[in-house]
Amino acid sequence: MISSGQNFDRLTVDSSTTITNSFNPDVDSNSDDRPKIRLLFTSIGIINREILLTVDDRCTDGYDWGFDGYLNDVQVDDMSWLIEDNLFVIQGIGDIDAEETTLPLSIQKSDVGDVVIAIQALENFPDDLDIILHDTELGTHYDLRNANYEASLPAGIYEDRFVLGFQNPSQLSVDDNEEEQLDFYYATNRNKLVVLNPRNTTFKNIEIYNITGQSAHKIEDVLDGSYNEYSIDNLTAGIYVVRLHLEDNKIVTKKIIVK
Repeated sequence: MISSGQNFDRLTVDSSTTITNSFNPDVDSNSDDRPKIRLLFTSIGIINREILLTVDDRCTDGYDWGFDGYLNDVQVDDMSWLIEDNLFVIQGIGDIDAEETTLPLSIQKSDVGDVVIAIQALENFPDDLDIILHDTELGTHYDLRNANYEASLPAGIYEDRFVLGFQNPSQLSVDDNEEEQLDFYYATNRNKLVVLNPRNTTFKNIEIYNITGQSAHKIEDVLDGSYNEYSIDNLTAGIYVVRLHLEDNKIVTKKIIVK
């Protein structure tokens, strides 16, 4: 265990460490009022990892000695902060701009399997700030204050896919009027994707991904009209992400459940 009173040239934490405080010898842990987020990564049946984010106005966006803690012992399944291509279990940042601040995460999976990312604890963290996990590959967002992120991921190292942010964006990348009009759902009894498009918005194509980010189906021959059905009877039961690509390079993204 590493205590807050120790000094390190390069702070390292092994796989058995539970993080108890952000590492700054000038801070009394009993009177520490800095905002903190503790995230817990669980690879089902394998291992856990807790990582810590601390907001301190003495920190920068890069590596700060005494504030950021390197990940020394990488587990077979693991999650960490990614700073300047290095892995950290503790990160300090100067402040949070809800619209601009994003923090990349690195996730490693040794084999395909379920993972969970959850808020382990919040300390002095503003109630009006969202805590959003962004899946950049699927274009989806998960509000960690309301629910854990749960998915099955293939084996691999993910350094460009998952980002933590602090503002919940609209699920639709179109203007409000289009958002109110466009809709789609899975018709279980017919194994079809139903697209409701009363404004006859032009599409380039429709892509369907499984929850791990793999392409499951693509529709190139899109139809005109306010109501259309597309056969997707090759999909197995599960949760999918549907992305409608519009002519003006905007994208509408929603989840569907195939039963």
